[in-house]
Amino acid sequence: MRRHKQYHSIGDYWTMHFDASHGRCRGSAGLMRQDARVVRWTILKLGEKVEDVVAVKEKPLPARSPVV
Repeated sequence: MRRHKQYHSIGDYWTMHFDASHGRCRGSAGLMRQDARVVRWTILKLGEKVEDVVAVKEKPLPARSPVV
């Protein structure tokens, strides 16, 4: 694999799961592009709403107002 004018044959693969807006994801991709330690990255959209992303057995918690 080639990146930053160097060839790489050994590396690590890891996955992060997070919830972020489109702009924040683009910002993260920009940071990864600038980091010389990162050779490849992928950002995957899993769904439009929380209900689309959670597993069948899990359910999102209802929104609560903050206690003042």
